[in-house]
This record gives sequence, C-alpha cells and structure tokens, in this order.
Amino acid sequence: PIVHLETTPLTDGDVAMLAALSGVRKATHHAGDGASSVELILQEERVLGPVIGLLESRQIGLVALTKRDPTLEDVFVDLVGHSMEEVEHG
Repeated sequence: PIVHLETTPLTDGDVAMLAALSGVRKATHHAGDGASSVELILQEERVLGPVIGLLESRQIGLVALTKRDPTLEDVFVDLVGHSMEEVEHG
C-alpha cells in the first residue's frame, strides 16, 4: 500500500528514520508552510504501526493519513525510477 501522511514539520533526520524502518520501501518528503507531506510505499499494511510509533516517539503531530493501493503508474515508477511521461519525453 501507499500511505500519505500530513504531519507537523519533519527534519531530514525524521524522514531518514521513517525510510529506514523495516518494511518501508520508499519515503518521499515534501516540506510545506509549517507542515510536511510524506508518501510512504510499504511492503505490508502492518508496517503502518511502527510508522505511527516513530512519529509519536519523535513528538511529530499527525494531521492526516490516507492509504491507497498502488496504481499501474506507481508500480512502473517504482520499477523504472521515472514516470512513463518522463521516459517518453526524456
């Protein structure tokens, strides 16, 4: 599954810790105005527990959480490293 988290601001260290959790395949971070947005690709849904535990232990506020199944485009990007559009125009 792919999990999108909206949190209070994260440091690079926080993102590195999330990415290093067992079962997290990829972590993408976008810093916003006083908030952070993180997309995690998880091996299994049960990995979400340790993700939430890490946020709590680091005193990071969770504002929103959404989960979705990967699309064909997501799988392609995960395997190839770029979107189909980037490949076609690259």
